[in-house]
Amino acid sequence: MRAKNKEAVQEIIAHDPFYQNEIAQYDIIEFEASKYCPEFETIISKSFDDK
Repeated sequence: MRAKNKEAVQEIIAHDPFYQNEIAQYDIIEFEASKYCPEFETIISKSFDDK
């Protein structure tokens, strides 16, 4: 997912019921995709913060 910053991602994770019930654990890996299939353009370019 693309978000403004790491804190925004942590906030999203904090509301996840799997995380809240200690069923899931998440690792946040920050990166910029430099190569991808053109069909993924709409997913990659959209920020999670966009509504």
